[in-house]
Amino acid sequence: MNKKTFKIASEPNPSSFSYRNVPISVNIPVTNKCNYNCSFCFGKFKKLPNWVDDSRVMEIPDVLSSMGAKKITLEGGEPFLYGKTNELLNEIKHCGMTSCVITNGSLLTEERLKSISSNLDWLGLSVDSTSEKIEKELGRGNGNHIDQVKRIARCCKDFDIKLKVNTVVTELNKGEDLTGLIKELEPERYKILKLLIIEGENDNCRKELSISNQDYYRFVDRHKTLEKRGMKVVYEDNDNMTDTYLMLLPNGKFLNNHDGVYTLTEHSILSGNPEEAFKEVIWNSEKFVKRGGLYDY
Repeated sequence: MNKKTFKIASEPNPSSFSYRNVPISVNIPVTNKCNYNCSFCFGKFKKLPNWVDDSRVMEIPDVLSSMGAKKITLEGGEPFLYGKTNELLNEIKHCGMTSCVITNGSLLTEERLKSISSNLDWLGLSVDSTSEKIEKELGRGNGNHIDQVKRIARCCKDFDIKLKVNTVVTELNKGEDLTGLIKELEPERYKILKLLIIEGENDNCRKELSISNQDYYRFVDRHKTLEKRGMKVVYEDNDNMTDTYLMLLPNGKFLNNHDGVYTLTEHSILSGNPEEAFKEVIWNSEKFVKRGGLYDY
């Protein structure tokens, strides 16, 4: 097996890179289709017109690269329900950028992961509980999600794919301790997110799943021991998540999540003047760095 060489280093000095005026790290939600039904999901994009227009999606990596992008993350919905995910990964690597996919993992077999491993640098998985009952109640799978995540984590090591794991803290899991499970998964990055409510997307779960900042930081404190193992742990409350992600639809328009509402830029990066689209983005680059968004890709 040809081994990929990864350089895992300390956080880069923000002053060493002109990140403020370039879309250095871009997330592309390639579909809103999903075979899970997570009640807290804000990736359903219910009110966006024509957002799945992807006739020119293969041009996006080249345009982003010319703008200075270093990393593209494909997400959803479930990105492996999208027919062009493999092709996009190939194009991302062809343009010299770091590739990542955020997935629930349910459609990934060992064979499929191996077939895309040469074009995939990072894989992101989500696990919110040590209890399959709670995961199922949240809508994350049908009772075998945790075992599935463990299986894929092992495959990532076999195929030299960096793993990152996300946990969304809600009312159902706020009192849990996932340190044992996360140690077993051994991700390069572990991200703890506070449930974020987006109007028209997941606001129907606000009453039953929302938690206080105090609850969130109790969960965070419970998991800080992971840092002593050399694991990179990232903490994102709602403020850290707002205006710190560059999200780009397959039609080339950026998606803002300012003030808990999704809005689209008027211009597309595929319109011939991508800088005009980027000027319309509400993006706080200082907060992006602060939340750990700039690291050794």
